[in-house]
Amino acid sequence: MEEFTLDRNSNVGNLIALAVLNKFDELARHGKPIIRANGVREWTTLAGVVIQKKMENEFICVCLATGVKCTPAGIIKNEQLGSVLHDCHAEILALRCFNRLLLEHCILIKESKKDTWLLEVADNGKFTLNSNLLIHLYVSECPCGDASMELLASRLENNKPWNLTVDSEKLMRGRADFGLLGIVRTKPGRPDAPVSWSKSCTDKLAAKQYLSILNSQTSLICEPIYLSCVVLYKKVIVKSAIDRAFGPFGRCAPLAEFGEKDNPYYFHPFTVLETDENFLYSRPLNQAEKTATSTNVLIWIGDKMQCTQVIHNGIKAGTKAKDVEKSQTLICRKSMMNLLHQLSQSLTNEKNYYEWKKLNIKRCQQKQILRNILKNWIPNGGNEFQWI
Repeated sequence: MEEFTLDRNSNVGNLIALAVLNKFDELARHGKPIIRANGVREWTTLAGVVIQKKMENEFICVCLATGVKCTPAGIIKNEQLGSVLHDCHAEILALRCFNRLLLEHCILIKESKKDTWLLEVADNGKFTLNSNLLIHLYVSECPCGDASMELLASRLENNKPWNLTVDSEKLMRGRADFGLLGIVRTKPGRPDAPVSWSKSCTDKLAAKQYLSILNSQTSLICEPIYLSCVVLYKKVIVKSAIDRAFGPFGRCAPLAEFGEKDNPYYFHPFTVLETDENFLYSRPLNQAEKTATSTNVLIWIGDKMQCTQVIHNGIKAGTKAKDVEKSQTLICRKSMMNLLHQLSQSLTNEKNYYEWKKLNIKRCQQKQILRNILKNWIPNGGNEFQWI
């Protein structure tokens, strides 16, 4: 098993962070946090996927996202399912953007009959990551959920004690009962916020150490791709929490027993690196400073796409939710399904999204293994729709 380390000396963390931060600075102002008319500064979380070319030791940001919001399940109408993004936390959006880029490269290879710098065609006919590349993820804040429990507790006013009154066998809201550690949590964290279908970013990133960072679409056509490093700002890291949430001997350790020769999925714990580089629009460590959460989401996908979208309430900013097709983002489920359909009609014969997902039997089996290990992982709703 690959050894898990929290590397405090290597400059790699700074190089990965700077690749994302510099790219964000290059983007236009639209969609970024602002200072409101009342003088209150907005904050958000930034995340980006960075590809490292090993031989050249070059670090390239290929996509990024900002965001700290979730779309409440109660406001999504049936006709909007598949068009509205549920989880708009930056790290999850950045990985969705990367999957969109993968689909674009798959289509390019199919049309040109040539490998790209990112993907190659494996002997089994699936697409696979170029062997010279490593995939890293930068996040400006500690992921919500179990990895940030001690950090949240340290920010409590008046040293308020942790509440230990809730049954640990139940699914937890993100900020409930800080003393219950190593468990699956949902977002948003505030108990007074409307419920969403989304698990915490900690839980989702932990799951990707086994299921890979591929989504339902790309996992059908690509060999699993795993993160090598996750980079966090040094002042939001609590090592014991990171070890527990993501380490090879933490809560995911039992997954190491399920690696098989004929199973493309295996437990691949990523290394967590720290960076000295702070994001300009991050949440201030000084709790006395009055700030507000930015309601906008910004995504950017580079390389062959070079496109930016601003998202509000899970849909394209400036559109109305009732205009279902016009409001769809580049990375919503219907957009991704249409791209996969363009690539392979035989893989998209089933038009009901819920039934279509069940056809990927191998991945469904591995998901169940993961859920049995992490416990209390209740599958999301919102999959009963016709994607076309």
